[in-house]
Amino acid sequence: MKNPMESTIISAISETAGIPAGNISPDHSFQDLEGMNSILAVRLMSRLQQKLGVEANLNDLNPGMTISELANYFENKRK
Repeated sequence: MKNPMESTIISAISETAGIPAGNISPDHSFQDLEGMNSILAVRLMSRLQQKLGVEANLNDLNPGMTISELANYFENKRK
């Protein structure tokens, strides 16, 4: 089950990479997602920064990190 942060991240990935949100799971890592590349990763971080209201940059994104792990990272960053 997705929490609100995971849903926001999945929505941002879908909007950025054109991957249907239903095809993205919190257990996916960014390297699991076809079509994601470094240019889209930069755009994704910018979109997440806008949506979440926290500073997000490419250094926050580890390619092996799952969406769930990234959601936890941003939850902690908001505190």
